[in-house]
Amino acid sequence: MPLHFIKSRNTYTLAIYDAKENIDELIESSLLHGEELDRILALKQHRQREMLGTQTLINLVRAQYSPFKKDDYRKPFLTDNPDLNFSLSHSGSFSGILLSHLKSGIDIQIHNAVVKRIAPKFLYKTEIDELGKSALEKLHFYWGIKEAVFKAWGKGGVAFREMIAVKPFEIVDSKIATSVTFQKDDNILKFKARGMILDNLFVSYVIEDV
Repeated sequence: MPLHFIKSRNTYTLAIYDAKENIDELIESSLLHGEELDRILALKQHRQREMLGTQTLINLVRAQYSPFKKDDYRKPFLTDNPDLNFSLSHSGSFSGILLSHLKSGIDIQIHNAVVKRIAPKFLYKTEIDELGKSALEKLHFYWGIKEAVFKAWGKGGVAFREMIAVKPFEIVDSKIATSVTFQKDDNILKFKARGMILDNLFVSYVIEDV
């Protein structure tokens, strides 16, 4: 059960897992049991794989069984360390997590052309105007970064186009680096944003800039 990708820095740990095992193997590696396992097995099969893959990934990164739940805003937290900021994302068979003591969020997406159709719903006009070359790839990062900010905020009520502004960036060697400002009423947060393309998977994440 190898990790697909892991990156650790002073302020965060990011990891990606590709859950290709069968359900029985994922149950074993997730270490889930009792009511928690029963709840997951009542879900549709693709959701079972997402949840079991995520729990397996957390266990691998933390080297222990570390269950998670979601709060009233659907923001996940680790029950054995609720003060650690925990963000997760799924796409296909992939699970991604981000752990940090700062406000942070992650989004992963398998390449999908539909993001081009919905772009006007989440981008400022200035963001659309600067797309230029590699427009579809940039759109994946714009969407992913804004999703990651939404998760970092963690309290809902976010209008992506009006509240999250991403500074222009270029894709260099399948990676990006930029900054983001989030403003909702009197709340203003600034984030460092990073992204990478792993094969056909777009990984975007944000860490609060303090």
